[in-house]
Amino acid sequence: MEKPENPISPTLVGVYDGWEIVEGVAVAGAGPGKVLAYILGEYWDDEEQWRNGLAVLDVSDPAHPVEVGFHNFMTESYAVAVAEGGSGQTYIYVANMEGGLAILRVRYHLFLPLVLRNSP
Repeated sequence: MEKPENPISPTLVGVYDGWEIVEGVAVAGAGPGKVLAYILGEYWDDEEQWRNGLAVLDVSDPAHPVEVGFHNFMTESYAVAVAEGGSGQTYIYVANMEGGLAILRVRYHLFLPLVLRNSP
């Protein structure tokens, strides 16, 4: 007898494995039918050095996530959140190891950094 699918039990539908260490993830809608995931983490680069960054993935088709943007951070970062500002702009908030907060603006589905405050 075949077991019925449990609607409460999650089922794996897709994977993105571009990072060695993932520190955080946030997901937000980005217009009709478009969903973006923001992954904060660390990776080993071609120069054999650890790098910290934020990858932006289009996860509109969860079975096939695609990296569409990236921002490199100089310090380790530990938390990420995404919110729409009062002006209709989308902002990404990243807390870093040195106690600072980087605020990045998403415009026209391109990833443009805007750091408003960072501790010395």
